[in-house]
Amino acid sequence: YRPLLNREKKKMDKSRKSQFQEVRTIDLQAYCHNILGLKQSHCTGKEVWYFSPFAPEQKTASFKVNLTKNSWKDFALSNQKGGDLTDLVATLN
Repeated sequence: YRPLLNREKKKMDKSRKSQFQEVRTIDLQAYCHNILGLKQSHCTGKEVWYFSPFAPEQKTASFKVNLTKNSWKDFALSNQKGGDLTDLVATLN
């Protein structure tokens, strides 16, 4: 009985990993614009700058999306947090 449970657990772990990998392929710029409704400030080649979802009172864009790496970083946060889409969703919640 125990070996069967271990096999099922391994299948679930692989499935969970593939789901996270799939989520990481979602276009972060499209997510920020279409889902979060962030206001774009400017674009500098491979980076798009938005006004921070974490500091809405700021008048200067501090939230950067790197189009090449599909990652983000927010300079308005004291720890200048960043990462991929899963990190962004976790930070927002």
